[in-house]
Formats: sequence, structure tokens, C-alpha cells
Amino acid sequence: MLEYWNAGEAGHRGTSLGEWLWCSGMLAKPGTVARAWASGSGAPGCWKSGNAMKKPNVIVITTHDTGCHFGCYGVPVQTPAVDRLADDGVRFSNMFATCCICSPSRGSLLTGRYPQSNGLVGLAGANWNCELNDSRQHLSHIMRDNGYHTVFFGHQHETALLETLGFNDLSGSHGRMRSEVYRAKTCERGSPLVDDLETDTLTAPDTASAAAAFIESDEAREKPFFMQMGFFETHTPYLWGGCEIDPEEELYLPEYTQASLDDHWREHDLRPHVAGLQASVRMVDTAIEKILDALESSGLKDDTLLLFTVDHGPELPRAKWTLHDAGLRIAFILRWPGGGLDRGRVCDGFLSNVDFVPTLAELIGIEVPENLEGTSFTHLLEGGSESKPSHREEIFGMFLYSGEYCVRTRTHKLIAQFTDDEDTIRLFDLEADPLELNDLAEDPAHADTRAQLIVRLRNWLSEVDDPLNIRLRD
Repeated sequence: MLEYWNAGEAGHRGTSLGEWLWCSGMLAKPGTVARAWASGSGAPGCWKSGNAMKKPNVIVITTHDTGCHFGCYGVPVQTPAVDRLADDGVRFSNMFATCCICSPSRGSLLTGRYPQSNGLVGLAGANWNCELNDSRQHLSHIMRDNGYHTVFFGHQHETALLETLGFNDLSGSHGRMRSEVYRAKTCERGSPLVDDLETDTLTAPDTASAAAAFIESDEAREKPFFMQMGFFETHTPYLWGGCEIDPEEELYLPEYTQASLDDHWREHDLRPHVAGLQASVRMVDTAIEKILDALESSGLKDDTLLLFTVDHGPELPRAKWTLHDAGLRIAFILRWPGGGLDRGRVCDGFLSNVDFVPTLAELIGIEVPENLEGTSFTHLLEGGSESKPSHREEIFGMFLYSGEYCVRTRTHKLIAQFTDDEDTIRLFDLEADPLELNDLAEDPAHADTRAQLIVRLRNWLSEVDDPLNIRLRD
């Protein structure tokens, strides 16, 4: 039987969709590669053409479990480097991940396809059972096939088999993440988990130093490069590798953390946890400063498209492990001075991280597979485009381990949950209830909204060949 967690690390309240999901191909049995929806992977090498133009370097930086916890997103934390990047680029205020855990979200970001289509519906890595159904759909392969020199630094969570991705140079990677690290529940120094990290994993600043050395090298000028860089931070445990709590720093507890606490969080003081999170965020900011400085000193700033983003929300109540906004809303900052992505603009477009690959393809003129499911938002990046409407009317999210799926518009969110015991629907008016506390699913006054969103969610589940679409009822 497959066990799914409603609260993940923060509770493990078990619910199971059982062997029915195995038979449906939703997840692989232990020890096998997930083949979910392999028929939707498309024929490798089936391309559509981008625009011909000089190719910039491309850097994609992803942090772990940070959401929008940065100063430039209105959070009172000290992140001068990330804020500097936002002031010099384009910051997206309404970007959402396709999942509230690591691998499915990253898979969508780096394939342009939803988890059900690319196969990465759950966690990848040691002792987890999910993999891309075809590694060639990963952005590293796409960039290499388009003539880029592809390099990797730090941490990734798309596969247990890093060598199957399309990187020419993996020398900057650290040890594959052990599954027990992802189950960490402690921030204490001296724990075995912290010792493992100290031994096997580079900190964000050290990862950035290695990447900066490449940026400043002659090799970085030989041909356009694609660099994927990932930081373990801000995943728990926080206090390792020199990460220290600043006792003078004011703690910021987001409003959503106080709205409703489950049993796990009710039994723990949030303040030490948040202090550790803020310390880890500072480690990320130090790393970003190193990358920005290297691009400046090397003269590559104008010719490099840089994306800084996060996989999903922070390890806080009603954030990671949930489909609430705090679990799905993510930081997303693009900078490319030579391509006009600069001047500290803010894009309010309603977007999903599955839209990144098609957008990148249109921006830099590369060929991409025809079966991408995201949609380019380049029209929102033109000067004076701030008031242009987004191409999206809704975004979709999923969390297979709890059997939850959602459709979110600018004004409402509907969450459907499928379990062995029952199927449930929740509906929230986000304008009146941004913390998603008042379930309106059974309110007759909102029956039309509920019906419309169920249709949208069912249509999406059908489009991505999700077997659970047959269980979504009006």
C-alpha cells in the first residue's frame, strides 16, 4: 500500500489511496521507475522553432522551501542581494508552483509540462520512487541540443540519476541527497542529519563560490552556457555549515502561520523555527550576492538571462505540504539587461512555473518540444506591458501524497481531495478570505462558482490524463 501524508514532515497523518493508484500507473512500486502517463511524453526530437537571435547565457537558480520569504516580496527580512536583483530585473508577484513539494514543482519548471505528463508526480531521489518518464524532456537536454554548454552546481531534486540529465559538466554537484535528510525534523546542532549535511553537502555560499569561479573563467566565454544551480537552503534542518541565528534580528511570523495550527505546530513554539528559517534565508542571500558580483566583474551581466526562483512555500503551517497560497506562491525574478528584462519592473501577471520553458524559448530563440503544456508569457515582459492581461484565467496545483488537486483563479480557489474514505471539495473566496479559512463549498450562494471550477479542474485532469478525473463529481 502506498502511504500519503496530509502534513508531510509536520505530522504524517496517514491516508492511503491504496493499490488502486498502483494499478492506474500513478506511482511506481518501490524499486521501479515511475512510468506514470508515459504515453504523454511525446516523441523526443519533435521540435518547433524559436526566433533566430544571439544566444545569451542562461542561469537558473532554485532555492528549497522558501516561498516568497524575501524583502522584495514585502517580508521584513534582510535580503539585500535578492532585493538588488529584483531592483535590476523583473519581479513576478503572482507566480505559482504546480505542486507544494519539491520534485513535481521543479519538474514542471524545467520541462514545461505538468507532473502528470512528465511523470514526476512525487519525490525523486534516494529511496523515493518517482522519476521523469523521459529525462530528455529536462531543460538541460533542451539547452544542450540547442548548442549550449551545460553545467550544474549544487543541489537538484528532479532525479536520483543525475547523469541521465543533459549536463556536460557535473563537477559542481554535491552528494545525492539522502532521503532521511528530507525527513528531518530537527534544527539542532550535533544531530546525525546535520553531520550528514556538513559532510556531503555544500552550503549555498560555497555552491555560489564554485559557480562564480566558472562564470569568471575563460570557459564561460567560449560558447553560451546554461547553468542550473540549486541550494539545499532553506530546507530543514537550518543550522548547519555556519548558518547561525542572529539574536538581534526581529522575527517575522507570517499571518497565515497564526490562522490555524495543526496538532504538530500547536505543540511547538514557532519562534525558534522561524529564526532558523531567517538565518537560512541569509545564507541564500549571501550566495546570490556572489553570483551577481561575478556576473558584474566578468562583464557577462548584460549577456546573461538569470532566473531566481523557489520550488514552493516554506516549512511553516499552511504552507509547504498544502495547496493553500502560502504553499504554492513562489518568488520568481528574471534579469537580462541585454534583452530588456531590467529596471526593477513588477509583473502582476497570473502565472504558473510550468510557463517558464516556453517563455525562455521565445525569449532566447531556441527550439523546444511541441508537447509543452505551459504557455509563453513574453507579452507581459515588453516595456509598458504591466497593465496587459495575463494569458491565464486559472492555475492548477496538485499534491498526490494527500490526494489533493486545486484550481485557482484570481478570486477563488477550489480544492478537491480524494482518499480511500471519501472525496471532498473545499471552496474559498480569496478576495474576502485570503487566508482560506471559510469553506464555501456547501454554501448555495456559491453553487455556480463551485460548479464552474469543478468543470475547469476536471477538464485539466482529463487533459493531463490523470486517472482521478473520473472521481471528480459535481
